[in-house]
Amino acid sequence: MIIFKTEATALEQQFKTLAETQQIKAGELMLPFRIMLVGGKFGPAVFDIAQVIGKTDTIQRIERVMNELN
Repeated sequence: MIIFKTEATALEQQFKTLAETQQIKAGELMLPFRIMLVGGKFGPAVFDIAQVIGKTDTIQRIERVMNELN
């Protein structure tokens, strides 16, 4: 699968904008976001991961973790 960096970059910008509107530092969300997506602290760039697994799986993984935390 070919990863188009512009798509991952656009996703990163949207993430940062959303964090800013919520008055949260995007950097504080990066590790939890990575762990939600891959279950660990290391790996490829987190937005590349989100792009590869796709929107549906990304959302499902986030929802699963949020449900477990509640």
